Order: sequence, then C-alpha cells, then structure tokens
Amino acid sequence: MESSGTAEPTNPEAAPEKVLDHEKKIEDSADQMDEDLSSNDGSDVEVDEKTLKCLAELESKIRSNPAAYDAHVDYIALLVKSKLFNKAQIARKAMQSQFPLSEELWMELLEAEMELAQTSNDLVELMALFDLAVKDYLSVDLWNQYLEFTIGCIPAVTNMLPEGLVKFRALAERALASCGLHVKRGHVIWKTYIKFEIGVEAVQEENEKNAQVEVIRKLYHRALGVPLAEQKSIMAEWKAWEAAHDVLEKQLPESVFEVFKDAKEMLEIRASFEEQIGEEGSVVNERVLAVFLAYIRLEEAQNIPARAICLYERAVAVFPINSSLWMKYAHYVEIQVKSFEVVRNVYERAQRNLPWVGEVWAETIRSYERLDQDIDEIRSVCKKALAAGLQGPEEYMTVLLAWLDVVRVLKVSKREEGRPGFVPMEVVRQEFARAMEVMGSYFPEYMDKSHRIPAYWADCEISFGGEDGLERARKIWEDLIATDAKNYYETWSMYAAMEFRAKAFPAVRKLYKKAVCKEILKGPHRVALCHEWKRFEREHGTSVSYMKSAVNFDPVLAEATWNHDSFCIDAIEKAISSVPTLTPEQHKSLKRKALRAGEGRKQQKKEKSETPNQGAEEASTAEDNSTAGAERKAEDRGGDRLGENRGRGRGRGRHDQRDHGRRGRGEFRGRGRGRGDYHGRGRGGYAGRGREGGEYGRWGRGRGRRGRGRGAGIGFVEIGANKSAGEGGLSNDDFRKMLE
Repeated sequence: MESSGTAEPTNPEAAPEKVLDHEKKIEDSADQMDEDLSSNDGSDVEVDEKTLKCLAELESKIRSNPAAYDAHVDYIALLVKSKLFNKAQIARKAMQSQFPLSEELWMELLEAEMELAQTSNDLVELMALFDLAVKDYLSVDLWNQYLEFTIGCIPAVTNMLPEGLVKFRALAERALASCGLHVKRGHVIWKTYIKFEIGVEAVQEENEKNAQVEVIRKLYHRALGVPLAEQKSIMAEWKAWEAAHDVLEKQLPESVFEVFKDAKEMLEIRASFEEQIGEEGSVVNERVLAVFLAYIRLEEAQNIPARAICLYERAVAVFPINSSLWMKYAHYVEIQVKSFEVVRNVYERAQRNLPWVGEVWAETIRSYERLDQDIDEIRSVCKKALAAGLQGPEEYMTVLLAWLDVVRVLKVSKREEGRPGFVPMEVVRQEFARAMEVMGSYFPEYMDKSHRIPAYWADCEISFGGEDGLERARKIWEDLIATDAKNYYETWSMYAAMEFRAKAFPAVRKLYKKAVCKEILKGPHRVALCHEWKRFEREHGTSVSYMKSAVNFDPVLAEATWNHDSFCIDAIEKAISSVPTLTPEQHKSLKRKALRAGEGRKQQKKEKSETPNQGAEEASTAEDNSTAGAERKAEDRGGDRLGENRGRGRGRGRHDQRDHGRRGRGEFRGRGRGRGDYHGRGRGGYAGRGREGGEYGRWGRGRGRRGRGRGAGIGFVEIGANKSAGEGGLSNDDFRKMLE
C-alpha cells in the first residue's frame, strides 16, 4: 500500500478515539455475517464442490454457535486456502468480535486491510485496528509493525513534522512499556525507535541537531540498562554512533558501562529460564508453564512490577486459556499497580479468553467492589457473565455468589442510609431471591446439596435482618425442606447448624427428631444425621435429654452397624434358613394347642384360688427352722431321696447354713419374680445337701430369714432308682406329663 502525497494530513491522535467506533463496525460486520458469508466473493475464483460443502458446514456451525472458536479458525483457514480473501477478511472481523485473535490471525487481518486502504479515513481505521491488535496479547512483531506502519503511512510522521514526532514518540513509549523489557525480543522495539530518531537527526537543521543528539544518546543509555538478548549489539551500535559524532570510547561516561554491567548480570540470571522457555509458542506443555511460573516468582522477588507484568504478558500469550494464570496476573496487578484502568484491562482480556469460566467473572466482580466502583457497573458485569455461555451450574453458582458477596459487603460496610453505595435490606432480599430464581430456571434438575444461596441468605437475615431476622431465616429453611431437599442429610444438618449458632438448642433437637422419627430421611442420610444428633446430645445436652434422644437414634445406628457386619448378616441368614417351614395344617394345630394351654392355665388359677395351698404347713415348718436354726431332715423310705419344687416368689434372698446334726449342708435361695433353684420358680426356696449325696427341697408359704418371700409349689421326690410320690408332690413322670 502506498499513501498519496496529496492526501489530507492524518491526525494519528484521532486513532485511539476511533477504537470504539471501529469495534462497533466489527460487531456490525459480525451481525451481517449470515449474508456476507453466503454472498459471491466477486472474483472469478472457482471452488470445488467438496470445499463448498465444507465451507457450508462451517458456516452453519458458526451461525448456531458463534462461540465455537475452532470453527472460526478452520473457516478462515479454508477461505484463505480457497483464495476467497474478501470473505476471509469478513470472517476474521466476525471472529474478533467474539474472541481475541492470535498474532498470526492479526497479521493476516492487518495485511489485508493495509492492501485495501486508500483514503485518510482508511488509515485512521487501520490505526484503530492496530490498537485493538496490540491489546489482545503481547506481541513484539505486532508492535513493531504498528511502528513501521506509522512511520511509512502516516504523513505527519513520515514527513517528521513536529506533531508527527510527538505522536510517534508517544506510540513508541507505549511499545517500550509493553514489550521493551522482553528479554529475548525487546531489542527489536528499541532498535526501531532509535533508528527513527537517527532518521530525524539526519533531516534536522544544524541548530537543532545538538538537541536531537541528546535524545538519541539518552535512548541508547536507557536501552543499555535493560537486560536484553542483543545487548552487546546495542552497545556496539552506540559506540559506533558516538564515534561518528567524534566521541572517543575513552570519553564515554563510566556510568553507562556500570549500568551495562548490571544489566549483563541480570541477563545471566535469566538466561537459563529463557533457554528452557525456548521459542515462545513452539512448545506448550506443563513443563514450560512451570518454568514461566518460576521465572515470574523471580521477577516478583525483584520488586520491579514492570518486569513482572511483562513476563505475565508473555506467559498468558502462550497459555491464553489457563484461568489460574490469568487470576494470578490480575491479583498481582491489583496489589502492585492499584490502578482501576490497568486492572480492568487485565480482567476484560481474561473474560474474552475464558468467557465460560465463572471464576474469572467472579473475581472481576469482587475486584470492582474492592476498587470502589459503582454498584450499577458491577451489576452490569454480573449480567454480562450470565449471558456469556457459562458451562454448567457450578459456574453460574460461582458468579451469583460473587455478586451476593458484593451486595452483602455494601450492606455491611455502608450502613448509613444516604451514603453512596448504601444497599437496603429489601434490596439484599431481592437479590438473593433473584439468584435462587436464576438457578431454578436455568437448572431445574440441579440440586445444590450445600444450599449455598439459601444458607447464605439465612445467615444475612440473622446478622442484619432486624428483630425478626431469625424467624425470616427459619422461613427460608422451612420453604427449603418443603421441597425435595428434605431428602438430603445436608439440608437438615445445615438447618440445625443455623439454629445451633443462634443458641436455640431445643429447636436443634426438634429438627433432629423430626427428620429421624418421621423417617423423612432414608438410608445413609438418616444414619449420618443420627450420628450428628448423638454428638449434639453428648456435647450440649443433659444425661436426661441424651437418654430420651437415644431411644430414637440408637436403633438406627444399631441397624446400620448390623448392615455393615457381614458376620452378623451371615448368622441371621443361617438362622432364618434353619427354621422349618410349616404347613397350614401345622399352623392350625399349634394354634389349637396354644388355646388349650391358655385354658388350662386359667383353670389352674381358679383351683388355686378355691383350695388352700398344700404347702402351708411346710411353710410354717420352714419359718420355725429359720428362726431356731434347727436341723432339717427328709423322710427316708429305703434310701436317699431327692426332692425338688417349683414356685413363684416376690422377694429375693439367699442364705447358707451348715447342718451339723445330719452331717450335711443346707441352702436357702429365693429370686424375686424370677427363677428359683433347680427346677423351681418361687417366692422362697430351700435346698439341703448331705454327705450321702441325697438332695431334698421344700417350698412353702412361710417367711424366713433364710429365704425372704413366700411361695407355694408342687414338688416331686425321687427314691434311689425308683420313683414315687413324695409328700405334697408328684412323681417325676407325672410332673413331666403335666409340663408336656
């Protein structure tokens, strides 16, 4: 492209002012993309049917999803390959409206635009396009081409007019600020800048040259103080330039050599990092990222923000979709630079590179609040985030929580009504309700088990919701457990935790009981809540409340233990399998026997109430023997006898005595409402044992010191190997028949 010498002088200052207009034109071209992509290119280029089919498929994909980055890239490449340059240019602009472009794509776009530029307005638009290009990523080549374009195509700069010099120097300083500290390729910008200034010196009058010489000398001195890969060549050029101006090397200032020496040492420290990084963009992997991060730590430790920022820019140019790297960069700028414009620039570029990552938008929202931006501007960022194509409910949740954080902070930090940024409690409630509505409408099937938004809202109500804050918080949770959220342990646990923080212990206990006893929760959720309930009662309840609550949670925990005990499960299954299967006739037979047994017991009770107990006399004898401590003996009808009785008793007692008269030992035992000795149930009991090995037992109605309680029973006596009826008793066979 050649600029006309008669063209109206173009004011480069207007270029930055035209950036927004140019962005609008790009957006307009993107809106018209459907028509332009399908239109005839106006050339005689023939495209084969297969290529046309591929182009149509890519066009359709881009129309349906403008955020499909790969589709844009493939489409532009195929258009260029097919020599459809006009369409390729339109496609580049459409892509630029959606995404930041790589250095390669920008170069193609700018070269095509420069070939088409003819008027001064075209030059102004190109300046605006260059401004957009250098904002996406750090690129030494783009900045250098921007400078070369300005020198060659902007008349005021080309003719080295005073206003042109001012504008070029301002642009060159921007280029140095952006990539002049680039260790590997920063020398390109320095040399272009110095070369231009030397050119200015060549056309100046003699009376102006001295001032221009000082400009060039200072520029060389600045460059020699920066650790650059081509540092030695810059030193050689400086010496040659000084020699051309009759300045011998021995006359050069020592301070410049000292600065050069320091820069050389700095370069040696960084050389290993630069070597490991290699040609930027040629290798992109975790190892290179690790090298960048280590390199960044080195620069941050030097406490020179400009050098660290330059390195961050190099890193994000190689790893543009690494969200953690962008956030690290943004936080560093916010802390070190503390300029809203600089911080906003970093965050906006991160958003363009990662529009689907919620954390990028969330950090932008919080950063705007930290930098005291208006709440309406912060709200606009939140709305933009929700429309940016976030991927999944968690990304939306991250953005909404960040916005609610800002609302809460503004409510708390600006409490006085009338102060800028004051947020009434009603607005806080509206924003929380709107956030829950967004999540419910976008993701109706999504269940946030942590209930981050409603739990946050409830805490805000308690903290600064006024006197009825606690009741409002409870209403939030009650509305929640009226939904399917009631089926999750986390819901009840967090509700109880809120009541616990409010010191409402009875309410906590009531919640646990409601969830467990009404069996709202099932399976592991119920068991987990029982464990929590048990801990609450142990740490914050009384022994009485623990006992009452244990009735509810202990069976659940015990069942859970059984279910996890394989041995217990096997034993239960084995016991069940060993039970015989009864036929219906057997069931009926057992039922009839049970009925008959019940009628027999009723008849026995009736006879006992009508007839005096046969053991009354024996009970009286037992009481006498207990008082006097006399010897007892059993009737002997041909041998030792064994007597045994059964009875029931209310008391409990035990007494042993030795029988000196019969060379034997006696013992009284009675167990309250339980079992007596041997085969007996009774209210009192007595047994004696002799050396001959015979045993006898007697039960009676009396009271005695040796057997507290009263009893009446039935006994049997066994004589040697024979069996016969004993006094007041039945034979063994008769007794067993009765039991059967």
